[in-house]
Amino acid sequence: MFIKSRILTVLDCMPVVACLLCIRYLEKTFYPGHFSSGKAAAVTLILVVFLYYLAAFTEELGRLLCGLLTGYKFSSFSFGRFTLAKQRGKLRLCRTSSKKLNCIMVPPPMENGRFPYKLYYLGGSIFNLLLAACAAFLAVRFRVVPLALCAAAEAAFLFFWSALINFIPLRTENYINHACSAVMAGKTEESLSRCHAKLNRLAAELSGVRMRDMPKDWLHMPRDYELRMADGAEEAFQLHCKRMDEHRFTEALEIA
Repeated sequence: MFIKSRILTVLDCMPVVACLLCIRYLEKTFYPGHFSSGKAAAVTLILVVFLYYLAAFTEELGRLLCGLLTGYKFSSFSFGRFTLAKQRGKLRLCRTSSKKLNCIMVPPPMENGRFPYKLYYLGGSIFNLLLAACAAFLAVRFRVVPLALCAAAEAAFLFFWSALINFIPLRTENYINHACSAVMAGKTEESLSRCHAKLNRLAAELSGVRMRDMPKDWLHMPRDYELRMADGAEEAFQLHCKRMDEHRFTEALEIA
């Protein structure tokens, strides 16, 4: 079931409002007169922007670490316009036109129709929960310093919120979070096989493997709701090109 994109936008904006209220509460309760309203708002907004990107970065870093622990192999890590990718057995830092923040890894081979996927998808949320606990500890430890307390409290809330948003399955018309991906992958054996194929295909693309050289079972026709998203539309286009290359024109026309 889809949720409205407006609801997700509101959920993304809630940390800013919550942090402003948190600073206001700290000012009234513990540090009366310490913050002016303008100073409190400026401090909050600067910290929120920085911590927002930091939480997104640690989300992908958590996926990387949990993937390595469960047998995945490193393929690429993108941050902003830079991508660290493994190509032909060597790590290369290259600059890209996109500004994606993403970690892509090669999954381990399937055994008896299964492969570890839950920790890979939820590892980022677990990592952010641990960071939220550390930030909460620092907030208590440095509560006598107003600015340090505010920064640590905001960090604790934002890390916790980022973990929560990706730990609870959410799906909009054009977005699927990690928890929802994990739930959908585990529904049937076919879904799990498609998930495994997609991870392999994404890693192979970044390694420079041509579409025509990829195994046939790495490409599937996306479902209707997946076609509304950029990744699903791209996969459908790649499948169309592959069918054209194989001279299977009838199937290519149906996909188009």
